[in-house]
Amino acid sequence: IKIQENKKICFDTEIIKQSIKDIGKELETLNKQLNSLHDLVEQGVYSTDTFIKRSQNIESKINTAKASKDELETKLKNIFSVEEKKKSIIPRWEKVLNIYNKLESAKDKNELLKEILDKVIYTKEEGGRWSGKVDDFELVINPKLPQDH
Repeated sequence: IKIQENKKICFDTEIIKQSIKDIGKELETLNKQLNSLHDLVEQGVYSTDTFIKRSQNIESKINTAKASKDELETKLKNIFSVEEKKKSIIPRWEKVLNIYNKLESAKDKNELLKEILDKVIYTKEEGGRWSGKVDDFELVINPKLPQDH
């Protein structure tokens, strides 16, 4: 599962990077068109009205492309940020596991566990120490994980 997840993330980031490159090329083309538009109006090929309409159209496309590029760049940064946070989880857990049995007080152990656990729910429907169902309980552990954006 982990390998598939990593491949998906790599695939997603490659798609985003390629899209950012494509938008960059599109922006270059649109800026060239805008510059050519100025030349054509100076040469008298376009009227002022035609120039205004076409320049507004091109500027609208430029603004849309810039917004798309900014959005993709933000998304890419968020993906890398989440991946870095995920990589930091394992060392934190290893540290806690190495230290846990060395601690003597329950208070210290609880404080240590709070570093990596968000919530733990213990449920025992019936039974107890004398009923023979000592191990009949449910434990739900919610670890602290990095938030996806």
